[in-house]
Amino acid sequence: GSRTAWRGIRQVTPRRRCVVTLDGSIAESPVPGFAYDPPDPPPRLEPATAALQSALRASLGRLRDAGVADVAVQLSGGVDSSICAALASKIFPRCTALTFRIADFANPELPRSRAVAERLGLSLHVAEVRLSDVARLHPWIIARVQEPPLHYNNPAVVRMLEDAHDIAPVVIAGDFDALFGTKIIARVRRQIAWRRSVGWLPGPALRAASALLRASGIDRLRRAAATFDSTVPELIRRSNTLRITPEAAAALPAHARGESPSDDFVSRTFDAQLPLEDAGGLFVARQVSGAIARRNTRFADALGIRLHYPLLDPAVLDIASSLPASLRWNPVTQEGKPLLHALCAELVGRDVSQWPKFGLPSPDLAWMEGPLGDRLAASLADGAPLAPYMDLRALRQLPRGVNKETLWTVMTLDEVLRQGFRNMAT
Repeated sequence: GSRTAWRGIRQVTPRRRCVVTLDGSIAESPVPGFAYDPPDPPPRLEPATAALQSALRASLGRLRDAGVADVAVQLSGGVDSSICAALASKIFPRCTALTFRIADFANPELPRSRAVAERLGLSLHVAEVRLSDVARLHPWIIARVQEPPLHYNNPAVVRMLEDAHDIAPVVIAGDFDALFGTKIIARVRRQIAWRRSVGWLPGPALRAASALLRASGIDRLRRAAATFDSTVPELIRRSNTLRITPEAAAALPAHARGESPSDDFVSRTFDAQLPLEDAGGLFVARQVSGAIARRNTRFADALGIRLHYPLLDPAVLDIASSLPASLRWNPVTQEGKPLLHALCAELVGRDVSQWPKFGLPSPDLAWMEGPLGDRLAASLADGAPLAPYMDLRALRQLPRGVNKETLWTVMTLDEVLRQGFRNMAT
């Protein structure tokens, strides 16, 4: 109105800019790349925890209603498997906890598995992983996944599934917890945020900064160089590449040195525009979760077992995808998955919810030099299938401790090729 102090004032709406010319005309246009993000009140854990518990119960309940009465739960004693065990023990008439023990290796998860099983009133079956099992299962595993798997713990997983065949027709697993937030996702988000913050710099400046960091000789700075010379999709992919030492890289062909491939059309048009909230989740869904599902499902199918992942239920995925950053990662405590930790404290106990994650450990280097020593030596021999493509002599001379990922991948790739040659011959 005529008496308001705001007369003649024009409000610029979010994500737009206002240009006033000397003749008094006003024009608005969008601001490229500007995101309007007003502060929201901090979200509360309780409603999300209740919704998650309800969705998980419904997932397991549908399995029971389909006629499943006997289940085995892979129990590491960590947050995710403990949640699944606690809910399954209340839903299924017969529920058995399942873990493993490796010969000549103190599995740090075993005492925790025993403690949680006892607290929930579950019987615990311990699958024995002997050195002879590692040698026996290695070619079997390669034949099932049909790719060089990086997961050293495959023999332990298969031994659990072999024993589960005589216990229950369905195995419940707590995999895919990473969709609720992990340190990996937090790191990816930080890298992407930094990459976008320097994106206004011209290309030559970005490349020069990258070259200086790579020439520093300091590992942390060399890794940081990727944020200057990589696109956002490449940063997502680089987070799951092998750690290759310079000595190992010199023995490998150029395209196998851990570098990410150039962007495809989908990556250029989709990944680069993702909000930071979604970028880490996309990385987990594509790189980590997909590999776990493909690998374990093939193992279970070959053994006549059905795997059930409650955390992959559509209702659970809806909850995971809608979580704000504050419910995925706590920057103060450096703790991921706060929602799962809260639910574990409610169902099992606060002490269990605060136990550190071990990640299904296994004596990878000891296996490579023990029951798999002959296979590793054969894969690096001069007449091995990979001899025309890489310097196997140089690989044989590498220190095995810091290069175990490279050597494991070469060994498993060699087995893939040998099995392929045998299949073609027959």
